[in-house]
Amino acid sequence: LRTHPKLIISNQPTYLYFIVVSIVLSLKCHECSGIGDCLRPQVCNNLTRYCLNKWPFTPDGKTWVIKSCAYTCPPALEEYGNAPAMCCRTDLCNSALTSSLNGLLLITCLWE
Repeated sequence: LRTHPKLIISNQPTYLYFIVVSIVLSLKCHECSGIGDCLRPQVCNNLTRYCLNKWPFTPDGKTWVIKSCAYTCPPALEEYGNAPAMCCRTDLCNSALTSSLNGLLLITCLWE
């Protein structure tokens, strides 16, 4: 089999275009864990649809924060692995711990 050099050259920009578009369209989320708030921006893979915040509690009652990219989102007010969780769909939207917790507390109060 022989390949035509022009065909190979003309296809290269197309491959580069798809790689660049994939990187540009990838969601960016903070991915970290610890006590208190943490901010570590990461580019998620192109299958990720959500940024997730979880707030599991430690045995001594402190709030542990886990921020990550997520493929799925738990329903509103549902616990995610025995921890309150919230998700969002825009770049770095899981940055603010306090506003997310306040929103969760407000919704919880209205729910009851």
